[in-house]
Amino acid sequence: MAAIVAAGLAFAAPFAEAAPLLVDGKQTVYQRVLTRPDVSLYDAQDGAVQSQFTPFEPLYVFERTAAWLQVGRSASGEPMGWVKVEDVVDWNQNIVAAFTNPANRTRQIMFDTLDDLYWLMNHEAVIDLHPQLVTEIDAGSVRDGRGIVGVEPPEFIDIQGNFYIMPILDFTEDLHPLSAERNLMMEVATIPLEESDGGAGLADPFDVGVVFVIDTTASMDVHFPVVQAQVQDLVNRIAGSDVGSRVNFGIVAFRDDTSGDYDALEYRVREVLPLERRADQTIVVDTLGGLEDAGISSPGVSEDSFSAVSYALQDVDWSGGGRPFGGKYIVLITDAAPKLPGQSGGTNARDTYDFTAQDLQATAEALGTGIIAIHLKTATAGEANHQLAETQYDILTSFGGTSHYSGIEGGSADALAAETDRIVTFVKDEVLRADGATPEQSDDDTGTALLELGNELRLRYLGQQRGTAAPDIVRSWVSQLGVDDPRREAMSFRLLVTRNELATMADLLDEFYNIGNTFQDDTDIEDFHTNIREAIVRLAQNPERVINPSAERSGDALEFLSDLPYRSQLLRMSADFWIENPGQRRVILDGLNSKKRSYQRWLTTPDVWVPLYEGAPDSEWVTALPIEFLP
Repeated sequence: MAAIVAAGLAFAAPFAEAAPLLVDGKQTVYQRVLTRPDVSLYDAQDGAVQSQFTPFEPLYVFERTAAWLQVGRSASGEPMGWVKVEDVVDWNQNIVAAFTNPANRTRQIMFDTLDDLYWLMNHEAVIDLHPQLVTEIDAGSVRDGRGIVGVEPPEFIDIQGNFYIMPILDFTEDLHPLSAERNLMMEVATIPLEESDGGAGLADPFDVGVVFVIDTTASMDVHFPVVQAQVQDLVNRIAGSDVGSRVNFGIVAFRDDTSGDYDALEYRVREVLPLERRADQTIVVDTLGGLEDAGISSPGVSEDSFSAVSYALQDVDWSGGGRPFGGKYIVLITDAAPKLPGQSGGTNARDTYDFTAQDLQATAEALGTGIIAIHLKTATAGEANHQLAETQYDILTSFGGTSHYSGIEGGSADALAAETDRIVTFVKDEVLRADGATPEQSDDDTGTALLELGNELRLRYLGQQRGTAAPDIVRSWVSQLGVDDPRREAMSFRLLVTRNELATMADLLDEFYNIGNTFQDDTDIEDFHTNIREAIVRLAQNPERVINPSAERSGDALEFLSDLPYRSQLLRMSADFWIENPGQRRVILDGLNSKKRSYQRWLTTPDVWVPLYEGAPDSEWVTALPIEFLP
């Protein structure tokens, strides 16, 4: 885990006239700092003030003394002036920490020292003491002598909507006292991009958007009326009420690859009904009733559900034509496992299917969208396909560590009706819970998993509405795992990347995927190595791509990936590994292809990109990429 604080933020520009200082031990990565509030820029050490910086502005370091730093915004430009050392936070890595959703765990207490954090974690009554301390902090009665400097806000801090970072300043790894799991204790600096409004009331009432993603292949026709009946029943129950206008639906249908002999499938993914706010939900019921199954069988037993889920996540308008919905849910209904990267489609091509469950799950959780899967285990598909579906949909629907997969044995119509009713009633009840009203369905009938998912999305919405921000410029020690419940992760890790950096990653993966696909046997190894080098050099000629042109291996092209605490598929793209691990080649290539597609969609999702300073060019806007997205 030591590598978690070793990755650099930016690559050296070889032709800069005044180059910033390099990070110790690096050849292509520059030193950077982040400004605190009210930082002045001076024309010289002990000179005159030229201007003020906004909080959280990233700056390159061109010269360093004991008390002063010469800084600039661009690695290829000239220094702007000088700042005082105490006015900035050193930050030479782009791995950052982020609070997870506190809905189903005790909020994180922020301590002044590591010893203070250890005091709580090793306390014999930690399970009772931790929530008691949080209550005392909320009441303004912080205990003296315990080193408590703050507490995580009660609402979820949306890192995309109210951007903040937690630079990791120091860390230690130890075993959690309750579970003996490896746990990272980190000293972090919480730095919000904008100030919170201090907990203002909600500007808009909480409402829910639900997108049904429905398999319309030939075997599904008997199930459409069952789903329609449950939605019809819900619409009848809420018609004309305030709740009725706050639960809205969209429908996405999917089949499979239409190439080759399968053009009669008509479509692969189709938005049958847009997600919109409607006073009258009759069109939803009518559209479900009008769904038609494909006239021919699709290739293989599995279907292309992952392309449809990806479409629902990033192509559907989740604002409903206005503001974003408070609760966002995708309900997948299918009788088949998903098609995976590497499986062939209508023309037997190996690159027909683009997405993996892991990448889609990371996207959904980052965008605050809950995925629920209803899988009809019909006899036609067979046990092997059922097992594949359960494994993949368990991963896909995980949110906050909990799966939201439901398998319907035998494809029973009664069981499907009951499960559909449970889910649509749950999303309606979420509006009542947000209003403090009594839900129609009991907690036992709803189930713990859905209740936790609802809690997470409602807290996320509250955080967005109230502008909940991380504590302002607080250095503190926190635990990666929940202090009183290590089954819950309290902190997650993100990679802060610019648009150019993510575009470079996508281009590299595309190049390496194509090169790997042409590799036939070990006699091609010299060509393999040459092609890798040529791809790196070719990409480096594009000034908008952030890449090290002298890299001999793929893993060295993006130096900030070389020291991260995960096993990178990209770093394995060496000649030696390719020769020694023939059985892993296809797995790696399919994984790279899935990541590339995810990057391409992420690049075109505007809501996840923010500027770190006023006037930042579009190419330098950043996103906090979930670590699960790394190649």
